[in-house]
Amino acid sequence: MKRPRLLLAALAAAATACGGGGDDTGTPATPPGPGSAPMQAPGVSPEVMHPTTAAGEGAPATTAPPPTTLPDVAPSEVAAGLADFSRPAIEAFLKDRLFKDWKAEPAAHDGLHGSERTYYNDKAVASFAAGNTVHPAGTAVVKELYTDGAIRGYAFDIKTTGGNGADDWLFYEVTPQFDNFGKGVPVCAKCHVGGVDYIKAPPPQ
Repeated sequence: MKRPRLLLAALAAAATACGGGGDDTGTPATPPGPGSAPMQAPGVSPEVMHPTTAAGEGAPATTAPPPTTLPDVAPSEVAAGLADFSRPAIEAFLKDRLFKDWKAEPAAHDGLHGSERTYYNDKAVASFAAGNTVHPAGTAVVKELYTDGAIRGYAFDIKTTGGNGADDWLFYEVTPQFDNFGKGVPVCAKCHVGGVDYIKAPPPQ
């Protein structure tokens, strides 16, 4: 009888027409093997389907933190009693006037900050005496700032690294009118750049 053969042929033709796993030639599809690329939806990139694979090794991309410039000197090399280079430590140092034994100008006079008096630590004194145009790390000056003979604030400049740029200096200036603190503060550097390595004060006498 020919009917069973005709039925089988009809079923095979129907399976091929419906895309039963083969390609356009009717060849059956081969399951993906080891190492094969993962199947993806039409019109969707691998990065969307598998977002971590674009970064490699299945891990998301990361951005390294910016490098940090560490001081070349310890706070104790700048001044006895200076705990660290943080703002609270600097303000405690100034409040207790732990710079009072530094080499100082004889009296207040008109200067960069108005009426002021400058104190120089040992490294600043030695550097000026040597005629240096670039001061070593650890050089520091404190300025008492006055209004009508009374102290209204302080400026404290510390060279924490041994280069010759504004970023080597930690600037502190706090008065009722100003509040500046940080490495290479632009408003401070702009005024100090005309001095001897950012110290715009006369050499200690």
